[in-house]
Amino acid sequence: MAGQTVRIIISEALEDLSPENLTKFRMVLWERKSDGLRVTRTQVEGKTCLELADFLVETFTRDKAVQVTVELLRAIRCNEVAAELDKKAKPPKKKLQPAQKRQSPSASASGAPAAPQKKRRNASHLNETPSGSEPGPSTAQANGSVNSPQKEKGKRPRPGQQELSQQLLLFGQYKGNSIDWLLQNHVDYAGYVVATHRKEREEGNMSQSKLMKNKDALSEYVSLFPEAEKEVLFYHQGQTPLGFGKYEKLTHYELYESKKDAHKKYVNWLHSQKNNKDPKIVDSAKYILHRECRKSQPGISTELPVKKQKQ
Repeated sequence: MAGQTVRIIISEALEDLSPENLTKFRMVLWERKSDGLRVTRTQVEGKTCLELADFLVETFTRDKAVQVTVELLRAIRCNEVAAELDKKAKPPKKKLQPAQKRQSPSASASGAPAAPQKKRRNASHLNETPSGSEPGPSTAQANGSVNSPQKEKGKRPRPGQQELSQQLLLFGQYKGNSIDWLLQNHVDYAGYVVATHRKEREEGNMSQSKLMKNKDALSEYVSLFPEAEKEVLFYHQGQTPLGFGKYEKLTHYELYESKKDAHKKYVNWLHSQKNNKDPKIVDSAKYILHRECRKSQPGISTELPVKKQKQ
């Protein structure tokens, strides 16, 4: 659970539930009577996944919230989600250093150095925003016309790309829809899922469950579209605190999603601060503007390039 709070990993687990199972989860939560703690229906009904996670931590304490959540997930027979949450909550095992590979006889005999192995692309670079770069919505994104990287470079689609796009989601509120449909209709949600999934993989979760493989497929498909990759960056920014003003300890996501009038007024103020001299305020303003843009443009174009005929 390195780098992640109990609240976040519980919220992510609840996001993996279908709307029907999320309703069941709320029901078994208010019916739970152990520990001498009584949860009423009004305390949990209508709450978002993040709000439910907050309630679980505040009610059952940080140390026991995960245990209670896993117990309730198993009670509604969401065993795979329960197992993933239980695994995330446990401290990561120390990785053993791989043994140094022996050089081939031919390479040592000739004295030539062995060919360097290609390093697998690490998604950790997504946690950083290059200095001077603007993470806000691009002109193409604002117009709702974002092309695939293959079309931009004049290349054919990657082998298997069409099959990848048609895989059905096995988790969350959009379960049963295709991966391509998700990018076209809710690319911000895709960015959230991919960002958290890549972090899991980097922290050593090599599970090959159907759920994790399904998220691998989504991550691979998102990597094909620059505008979809931007959503991964914006998710990371959403998890960082503002770092200024009276709400400096609130994350961008918490401030934007808050229902409190004072927070809404602050968001409206940030909305107009794109030209502020303070770079922190400018970055926060860009995040707010991007979230507003996503309300009117919730998806991107995933149109595949048409093969040109030879003349």
